Amino acid sequence: MEVGDLYYVGRKLKAYAERTLGAKPGDIEAVPLHHRLILKHVLGSPGATIQELSTRLSLAQSMVSTAVGALRDKGLVTSEVDPSDRRRVRVMPSEQLQKWARTRLHVGMRTVLEPLLAPLSIEDRECVLRALDLLNASFRNEEEIAPPKEAAMHEVSTL
Repeated sequence: MEVGDLYYVGRKLKAYAERTLGAKPGDIEAVPLHHRLILKHVLGSPGATIQELSTRLSLAQSMVSTAVGALRDKGLVTSEVDPSDRRRVRVMPSEQLQKWARTRLHVGMRTVLEPLLAPLSIEDRECVLRALDLLNASFRNEEEIAPPKEAAMHEVSTL
């Protein structure tokens, strides 16, 4: 597989995941995928700053800041200026988001990919799912060891 193929596969997986979730307008699931990633991290780390979210998600800080503003307008997060450093904004999940998350946030990879992988043998399906788990773990480990540079985050945000 060449890099162009890798890009194609990544885009197709993203589009397939978004379609499979089947959100209706107004549903939390209808927010863009990178907003959902932010919501997941806000739920996992209430009070995280815009910069912390940006680093964890490998997204440009401006992209996270814009997304947080949109999520705040939808009533999904709240934010407040950090009293110890007034330049920083802390983001918390709203009550609406917390209620929704208890029942709907965690959709398993198998749920999304099972129809796509149905033509494959059981062994091949398990191989693909395991490979994606390993790739995800590798990405997470890489982010913990060396957060991406601002230039790399900008590149991700323009895709």
